[in-house]
Amino acid sequence: MGKAVIVSFEDSVIKVVYASAKGGNVAVTDTLILNDEQFDNFLLREKTNQFIVTHSFKDFFQEVFFIPPVKDKYVESLIEAEIKRKAPFSTFSFIHTDLGEKVVDGKKMREVFVFAVRNDEINGIVNRFIQRDKVVKAFYPDIFVIASMMDLKDKSVLGVIEAGLNKTLFLVSKGNICFVRTVQSLEHGLGDLDIQNINMTVNYCWQSLKIGPSIVMLTEHLCRNYNATMSAAAPIACLTQRYISAKSEVAHDYTAPVSAVLVPASGRANLLMKEYKRFFQARQLLVYSSFLFLISSFIGAGYAAYSTSKIGEMKKRLISARKTLPGIEGIITAYDSKNEELNRYAPYLALINSSASIPDLQGFLYLLSKLNMDSVQLVSISVTPGERVLHSELKGSVKSDSYGDAQRDYQLLVDRIGKLKGVAVTDHSLDLIKKEFQIKADFNDL
Repeated sequence: MGKAVIVSFEDSVIKVVYASAKGGNVAVTDTLILNDEQFDNFLLREKTNQFIVTHSFKDFFQEVFFIPPVKDKYVESLIEAEIKRKAPFSTFSFIHTDLGEKVVDGKKMREVFVFAVRNDEINGIVNRFIQRDKVVKAFYPDIFVIASMMDLKDKSVLGVIEAGLNKTLFLVSKGNICFVRTVQSLEHGLGDLDIQNINMTVNYCWQSLKIGPSIVMLTEHLCRNYNATMSAAAPIACLTQRYISAKSEVAHDYTAPVSAVLVPASGRANLLMKEYKRFFQARQLLVYSSFLFLISSFIGAGYAAYSTSKIGEMKKRLISARKTLPGIEGIITAYDSKNEELNRYAPYLALINSSASIPDLQGFLYLLSKLNMDSVQLVSISVTPGERVLHSELKGSVKSDSYGDAQRDYQLLVDRIGKLKGVAVTDHSLDLIKKEFQIKADFNDL
């Protein structure tokens, strides 16, 4: 990754870490702690253009879903439909982790953990960077970057982090988060009420998820501010970040931002919406394009000055050569006359050429009529003539009852269309929920 600046929003506190990563090791060079009023001024003064953001979400939706074992490209659509049905969010972004396959009511199902948050909360933070002409490379929930540091092989861990008076408890099993809850505390640090909440969470994991945390992992100053007298249902330890080159208080007090350095921006924990990713990429492209245009302008100006002098010399030579050619004016006049006569027939020639270059529409429709698939219904066929090709778009629906049969019949239709003589499928998609499809194909029999 090289050098990076990570900003962590944790309740009313904003932590900033300057770090660099090389060979899996992290070196922290500087840290800052800001309040909300100081943050905009920090962005104005900061020369760094790109940032990584972590955030402690208070309002979120989490649940384990069971979905049919469909292809990976349809998983997010099914999950999104389930979140819309169950979560109180109108617009949202989500992370999901695959927990494996299970048999539910005699059917093989795919078990996934889903963590969703409101887009408004992400937009409010990202827009502050945009207003100061800054780029957000990645936006992570703090629990996911911290969970990536809890490498305890096959052991299950209950992580505990603090943001203000809230404690977030999250269960990590086989490297994946599979349960999250937030509880409110009466004081900073870890007291008896927090131990009760931890024990209740451990019991819930045992009874509902059939996963028993073998250790409770505390983070940051919870380790130094431990005031509980009760015993926890599992051994308690403190998260120590390996591969960190910094003072011990930095490693303990900046767990989320330091952990984010080693998380790839392209990974599944990145909540940054596609619209923002495209916006930042386009803006970076404009910056690079402007720089290249400036360089090209300087080169072009120099070349133009050089060419101007050469053009002057060539013009003098042409004038001199023209004077030495006898009867050149008559030849030019005859050429212009013949060219004007030919131009009168140009529209007719163009019409003949264009009609001959369009493939046979009836032949194409005849080929489609031979498909003969009872399980598929074509609703509409639109055809647009192009340069020596017919562009077509077929819309319809699949009559099959199950997702698996619908996927099979749809793929069979695509394969059969692609095998028709002169037909090439250029794009196709299937809405597995509505069982509606769209296929684009080009036909050329010339």
